[in-house]
Amino acid sequence: MILGFAPRFDEATGYSRKWFEKLAEHVNMHVTRPEEAVREVAEQLIAKLNPETIVFYNHGLEDSLIGNDGKPMVNMENISLLKGKTLYTMSCLSGRKLGVQHWRNNGVFWGYIEEFMFTIDEEELFMEAANHGLIVREKEKIPWSKCLEKAKTKFNELIARAKHFWTKVLLTHDRDALVCYDSTPPEEKCIIRKIASKMFRTAARKISRKFGVGLFLALIGWGVTTHAVASELYYKGGYAEILKLQGEYVGLGLTLIGIIMLASNHIAWLKTKS
Repeated sequence: MILGFAPRFDEATGYSRKWFEKLAEHVNMHVTRPEEAVREVAEQLIAKLNPETIVFYNHGLEDSLIGNDGKPMVNMENISLLKGKTLYTMSCLSGRKLGVQHWRNNGVFWGYIEEFMFTIDEEELFMEAANHGLIVREKEKIPWSKCLEKAKTKFNELIARAKHFWTKVLLTHDRDALVCYDSTPPEEKCIIRKIASKMFRTAARKISRKFGVGLFLALIGWGVTTHAVASELYYKGGYAEILKLQGEYVGLGLTLIGIIMLASNHIAWLKTKS
């Protein structure tokens, strides 16, 4: 049995509640009302119904899932009530501590180690991404680790389908933040590894920013130079002179090709590090 909770008390939970209700159209889930997504009621329902899977959609912290009253519905104090069960979430950050503790309690955790972010323009793509893992699990009855693989693949499909730049960026962010703790333990928090990883990501971001600024300045410089050349040619012979094949155009063309090649190479390098 699947027991689902989804608060609705602000704009973000309005969207997640809609996604939750859409999920219920695809899986056999006991859907609770928004006001039932509070600690006391949730604990009573879990004890009474004894579900195998518990679904929770929206607001979370590293150590808690926030209920409809703005207080923790589930946190480190009562996570033991879910021992041995599957906890499927669409909530920010809860994979960092709450999810790890749930795994230690022999449970399966599905959720995110960073903020779950979305855009309103194409929010249906984020809904499809958030819901896909549980839908696959219920339809195909495959291990959760395989569901994670399929969910990541779905994210990639949605990134390719997205029309807007920020949709692609945030879907990529959410994909990389998605974790599933089942038979596979959470990643060990090795201090040395974390520091090295953070240093590399920071360096990559700095390189990327510097390159972005450099590319912008190079294109501005190219434009200014092109304008100056065209002006000189105009004074020399008018539009007829501008339209002639000039040696300056060869130099400007080669410069532009070089800028494009450098930009493409840098973007490809960044993709290998993502």
